Amino acid sequence: MLKFGEFEIDDAGFELRCNGKAQHVEPKVFDMLVFLCSNAGRIITKEEIVSAVWDGRFVSDATVSGCVKAARKALGDSGAEPVYIHTVRGRGFRFCADVEKIKDDAAVSGMPTSVSGKFQPVLGIRLFEAGKGSDKEIATARSLNTSLGMVLSRVPLLEVAADADNPSVTYLLDGNIQETGDVLKVSVQLSETANGFRLWAHQFELPEGQSINERLVYDIVSRL
Repeated sequence: MLKFGEFEIDDAGFELRCNGKAQHVEPKVFDMLVFLCSNAGRIITKEEIVSAVWDGRFVSDATVSGCVKAARKALGDSGAEPVYIHTVRGRGFRFCADVEKIKDDAAVSGMPTSVSGKFQPVLGIRLFEAGKGSDKEIATARSLNTSLGMVLSRVPLLEVAADADNPSVTYLLDGNIQETGDVLKVSVQLSETANGFRLWAHQFELPEGQSINERLVYDIVSRL
């Protein structure tokens, strides 16, 4: 759960709340808010937003701007005097409020457990490395990490840590992205933090033009 000001975003329950009261928002607007809040303080480009919210599909600048406007409206914000979502001319947008990651009240220190007292795995997702450091690789890495966190946080009995280096993390998901010609290669691995053993690894190849996040996120999730 993400908290800022009088607002809470329950990304697992798909709900935005203001002072505890649920606010109606469209699905894409909700995804936009989660993405911006998860990257608070950093300039987010329109390309990153399209990759994360629309799975890389082509959408017009007007569509992105309209979604940002709706997100501001949901927060009682405005473009003229923004409190939360600031426009950075020629660059993109920045979420400027302090965002707090709220853990489940059932969480306890030490070995993570579920409410029933059974072992509950905690997954850390490390930022994917950009092989050549190209703009496309970096943008894909950032949006993929955010999308994976959003999807995996909804998996029952699995906690996704806000910080991959948190001592409570029991499993670590990381990888790298490399652009080779018209093909984007994404290597992913899952390892156990207690002993460093690699439990699973896979490489995905996506030709230019395919929806990156939609394909990768669900392929990765299905293999975990």
